[in-house]
Amino acid sequence: MNKLRVAFAGTPPFAVSPLKTILQSVHEVPLVFTQPDRPSGRGQKLTPSPVKECALENNIPVFQPDRLGDNDAMLMRRENIDVMIVAAFGQIVPRAILEAPRLGCVNIHASILPRWRGASPIVQSILSGDKDSGVSLMKMDEGLDTGSVFMTKKVPIGQMTQGMLENAISQAGSDCLKEALTDLEAWLSKAQPQPEDGITYAPKVKKAQAQVNWSQSGDVVCCHVRAYNPAPMAFTFLDDLRCRIIAVQHFSEDILTSPKQAGSVLDVTSAGILVACGQGGVLIEQIQLPGKAVLCVGEHLRLCRDLFLGKRFASKAC
Repeated sequence: MNKLRVAFAGTPPFAVSPLKTILQSVHEVPLVFTQPDRPSGRGQKLTPSPVKECALENNIPVFQPDRLGDNDAMLMRRENIDVMIVAAFGQIVPRAILEAPRLGCVNIHASILPRWRGASPIVQSILSGDKDSGVSLMKMDEGLDTGSVFMTKKVPIGQMTQGMLENAISQAGSDCLKEALTDLEAWLSKAQPQPEDGITYAPKVKKAQAQVNWSQSGDVVCCHVRAYNPAPMAFTFLDDLRCRIIAVQHFSEDILTSPKQAGSVLDVTSAGILVACGQGGVLIEQIQLPGKAVLCVGEHLRLCRDLFLGKRFASKAC
């Protein structure tokens, strides 16, 4: 196995496992790129990214440019970087960076390409009711996730939330990366262009998109809630209260003996808050009111009956 000098570019928790995989290998990581510190929490305190924290714990120099550019490419050449591994970095990687390492740049992308190119593949795969998601390793080019792919691994979605699926795909990506780094040049030589059929795009998520549309079917609402958990979290309105929907289960429409207005609370039981949808309905198992702790319905049955029974959840313009 040839020892490589690897630059790493990543930002959120998804990218930490791949970084640790490289650090546990024989390869060197002379530098890490990540997004600038961002305000976070009620105090809006500047907070480092999870990747920065991991890099500093391992005494790796961290660089946080607003935009990658020529200076960063020069830095990589000075450091004799063989390859840059990119995982959810959050910036477009320009040509100067793509061409700086000897072997180019490799992206760990959270879908089986060409399905769900773009910023939010995990969210879109759950929203669309896909049975499987996964990870693709590709040699990057200047397009949006258009590079040639040399390794993939499927991950069944089942009933996973966004957070669960992100963890599973991150681990799958780490497993693929570990295998690829045993002989990266050989793997890169096997890279194949993506097929033209089956291309879909996953745009950046906007908070307003997380609002629940109760006129949709119960199974679609369930996918919606799972797709936006933990961020930005599905929400709805009860009168003027903006409620966050944390966890739901689907129930079939034959339980509803007569049509009900979408969003109507039909019952509150130890199983959850029974809500009618456009077709069928859902059981809300966990819900959060503004400024309050998450309510597990089965544990706070009397309070939830008082708060929700006979009411109707509704949508509002955002």
